[in-house]
Amino acid sequence: MSRRILQRFPEILQGIPLDPYTKRYSPPFDEFEVDCCVLPQRATTVFPAISGPSIFIVTSGQGKMQTESSNNEELKEGSVFFVPIDTQITIACISDLQLYRAGVNSKFL
Repeated sequence: MSRRILQRFPEILQGIPLDPYTKRYSPPFDEFEVDCCVLPQRATTVFPAISGPSIFIVTSGQGKMQTESSNNEELKEGSVFFVPIDTQITIACISDLQLYRAGVNSKFL
């Protein structure tokens, strides 16, 4: 029995700048997209509310997160948090913060 093997290479996405600190990476399908945010010390950014849930992962640095229902939750390397639909997030950097948001593709919503 002969099997045909197709060799495929990953597509490297370039990302589209959303603001001075954040790039969006949208794969060629509708299930999800990823935002990468790199905040320098004392910078602040806002992730607008979206019509789907998100997961945030902090890969380095320290900061504070604020929503309508919570104030100044501490963020640090290794933090992972779930954000429900229609929730705006404000992130303030304390020490060179890098985080990622994975959520439903905005083209799908």
